Amino acid sequence: MKAQRTQSNQSWFDRHKISVGLVILFAVAVLCFANSLQSEFTFDDKDMIVNNLLIRDVKNIGQIMTSSWWWGGAKQRSDEYRPLTILSFAINYAIHKLAPSGYHALNVLLHAVVTALVFLFFNALTRRYWLALVAALFYATHPIHTEPVNNVVGRAELLAALFFFLTVYWYLVFVVPKRPRWLLFYGLSLAAYFMGLLSKETAITAFPIVILLDLMHARTSDLASGKGGTDYNLSLHLLKERLPLYGGFAAVIVIYMILRVNALGGIKSDTLTTTFLDNVLYLSRQSGEGMVVFLTAIKIIGMYFWLLLFPLRLSADYSYNQISLSRSIGEPAVLVTLLVMAALFATVYIAWRRRATIPAFAILLFFITLAPVSNLFILIGTDMGERLLYLPSAGFCLLLAYVLNQGIHLMRKSRVSAQSAAMPIALLVIAVLLSGAYGVRSWIRNYDWQNDFRLFLSATQVSPKSARAHFNLGNMYMERGDYPLADEHYRRSFVIAPNYGAPLNGLGEILRLQGRNQEAIAVFKQVVQMEDRYFPAHHNLGTAYAELGQWEDALREFQRTIELKPTVPEPYYNIGDLYLQQQRFDLAEQYFRKALNIAPGLYPAYIRLGALCQQTQRPDEAVQLYQTAARLQPNNPEPLMHLANLYASQGKNEGAKQAFMRAIELAPSWSEGHLGLAKLYLIAYKDRAKARYHFSRALELDPKHPLREKILKTLDDLKDDAP
Repeated sequence: MKAQRTQSNQSWFDRHKISVGLVILFAVAVLCFANSLQSEFTFDDKDMIVNNLLIRDVKNIGQIMTSSWWWGGAKQRSDEYRPLTILSFAINYAIHKLAPSGYHALNVLLHAVVTALVFLFFNALTRRYWLALVAALFYATHPIHTEPVNNVVGRAELLAALFFFLTVYWYLVFVVPKRPRWLLFYGLSLAAYFMGLLSKETAITAFPIVILLDLMHARTSDLASGKGGTDYNLSLHLLKERLPLYGGFAAVIVIYMILRVNALGGIKSDTLTTTFLDNVLYLSRQSGEGMVVFLTAIKIIGMYFWLLLFPLRLSADYSYNQISLSRSIGEPAVLVTLLVMAALFATVYIAWRRRATIPAFAILLFFITLAPVSNLFILIGTDMGERLLYLPSAGFCLLLAYVLNQGIHLMRKSRVSAQSAAMPIALLVIAVLLSGAYGVRSWIRNYDWQNDFRLFLSATQVSPKSARAHFNLGNMYMERGDYPLADEHYRRSFVIAPNYGAPLNGLGEILRLQGRNQEAIAVFKQVVQMEDRYFPAHHNLGTAYAELGQWEDALREFQRTIELKPTVPEPYYNIGDLYLQQQRFDLAEQYFRKALNIAPGLYPAYIRLGALCQQTQRPDEAVQLYQTAARLQPNNPEPLMHLANLYASQGKNEGAKQAFMRAIELAPSWSEGHLGLAKLYLIAYKDRAKARYHFSRALELDPKHPLREKILKTLDDLKDDAP
């Protein structure tokens, strides 16, 4: 009976093993990245989501389809065209507004779906269930994927991979063998290809993989059916037969290129340029050192190999000058990489001739999908990025699973063919242990992506020579008010890249925050001379001028900031504040509302706009504005204080009292709340005892209050009421 039950269970598993595998992989992929749901927006998320006005309404789809990648956030055309990814942000915004958890949840879900597609594709490709399952398990858990999954902007990688694998899976399963309804799935494959291109440019590599699948088919099915002819002739014959099908993929590329040129205003962008800070290889290209570009790009490929094999030290930043330029083929890192690449391509040749198509396909999948971002053919916007391995790593995972399986068979000297569909227990154990180690590393690495401070701190530890990593960490320390550490990292950044104006701007901002405005202005001017288009320096220069009362100079710099970066709300707010101080109310209101249109959560703008409405005799509007500010900052007493004072001036004593009391609850040590409530009790309620208490409390909390003498005189007048 027990044997019958076991056989029955095995039969059920055989019938449902694809479904079981999908459930396991989906659960593992979600589990590995579940802690990313706690993360904030980090890195480029600020521009692409928080500051991106295009995603505020799904109805902007027309503008999204005609805009380049950075247009919504940076207001600059870039070389990337990814409207489908931007549209996904718009859908997120419609549901979650600016709550990061919703965006992160969708990224995790997409990674789980991509993992499932990797499994389905590899299972159809290899016809070896356990091999495909192990490869997909490695893919689900590999730590190299922490950047694209955790960084919301990494969704471009996720969507491109999703549609890449849909394209090749549908082609492999339905088009290659010409199954029933193959024309329908050919159309779906083309549609997925188009969607992939609209997600990220790297999806273009699905087309050469489709051709590779046909070549594999020519190496196997034709020979198996007994057709004569050389391998070359069989392959050539099949490719000629498939030319009409390839025409469909070519047509998709043409349509995509038309949309891309329209959005970018040409083949390449005309405003956003990549500098040596983004990609160190630009230095060599500008000086005509093509061999240096090639050798350094080769070395970076070797660094990718290392990270895939040993993903222990991961960084969000490898920019200038973390990766040194390579000038000799004899440099160890270059030489070793070339030898490894030669061995891999030799493996492809030998395996292909022996019809061992799995390792050959795995290696070619890696290199073909890596090619567009390798800097070997065209220079891209970065020299190195872990996110760029999201698609190529699928080839690595398949090769790793294959090598482990073959190695186990060799070590055991098993008589069971290595092509058997049976799953060796040893492979299962190794797969569980290795994927478990990957998963733990991914889980730990996710915490580095929880906020910018942790991310940039880890980046400086792994990439200590990166000027940008130190600059970003300096920003984090300055936000925390730790000026000594901010100063230290700004100076490190400036030493690494003396032509980089951002860290110098940070040093100037430290001076301004310490009240040393004249010194700060000199530093900001130096930055502007170095990089006139660096908008933060113009904004900080304007702020320093405003604090010195040099309003015309301040206005000029704020206007220049808007010219350079029209999506940043602060310069609009500051101009509004300048006009409000000059009692030019119409202009002030205009700029405050522009700031709020960009950043509806900018609560200080509601406060200042409320003050403007009070001065222009619009108390009801002022009340609404203060109430909005209070809703945005429920734990901040400031809007309640303004609301209480407004109610008091209107004679709405009860409303004023409630607002004062709520403000004091939020900030018991805030003297202004006690002082306002004391005046209300004294004047409106004639409650001298409570007035005396709150006057006394205000002085206790702020013994040097500007109204100290008046408060003491009032307390002296009230002393006769003391018990």
